[in-house]
Amino acid sequence: MFMNICEKWKTFGAALAALFIASSGGIHAQETSKYPTPEPGILYNRDGVDVFDSGYGSGMAQHPTESDLFYLMTDRGPNFNGAESGIKVFPVPAFAPRIGLYRLVGEELVQESIITIKDSAGNDISGLPNPEGAGSTGETAQDLGGHVLEPDLEGLDPEGLVAMEDGTFWISDEYGPHILHINADGSTIER
Repeated sequence: MFMNICEKWKTFGAALAALFIASSGGIHAQETSKYPTPEPGILYNRDGVDVFDSGYGSGMAQHPTESDLFYLMTDRGPNFNGAESGIKVFPVPAFAPRIGLYRLVGEELVQESIITIKDSAGNDISGLPNPEGAGSTGETAQDLGGHVLEPDLEGLDPEGLVAMEDGTFWISDEYGPHILHINADGSTIER
């Protein structure tokens, strides 16, 4: 069944690309616009260094019925390369990826709400890497003190976002061959 779904997505992707190229008369550069967003709040501070609560843009989807509403999704959360190869430092290990609902007002995106992504039991999902064999990136997660953080089977590195008319979302995950289907409140329906 999984291979059948993959084949359908591959066919859909090829058809979509062909449709885009055919409808545009080829591939051309398009003008871009900048839409300012509000200043982010501080998520965490350590020794005078602020970690900001921002980073919406890992995925984006237009609201299915309202053209001035957009969903923007965070990545897995703040992280940076450690001193050794394969180490990722997570200054806020409890960060839960989120989806922000933004309205385009004039030339500004105004955040209206935030949906925190949760597991099927309603617990916040972390952005920590999955364990080996479950779509692992091979990264070792550490906190700011250099302590190894346990891999998280439910950990999520969200990248792609689709907003459905029924209020649910589909999210692709960079950690492995995972696709999440979540409710409007952020709870996982299936993975």
